[in-house]
Amino acid sequence: MIIVNAPLRGDEIQQAVSEMEGKNIEFVKKEGMKYYFKSDNEEQDAVEIKALLKKHPRFSTIYTAVQYVK
Repeated sequence: MIIVNAPLRGDEIQQAVSEMEGKNIEFVKKEGMKYYFKSDNEEQDAVEIKALLKKHPRFSTIYTAVQYVK
């Protein structure tokens, strides 16, 4: 399971993560500021999601936390 904590623009982040090219990342649920995703290669995808959020112009200034949970 991949968890993305996003206090702002969470719905936009959810869409950006779900639409990552070449990835099979599926949105599971939202609880408060936490967005839960699952994929085939969760550990590597969590690293790539974090990189996407840091370099994306709309999300780079927003504090987000991405974690992989077994």
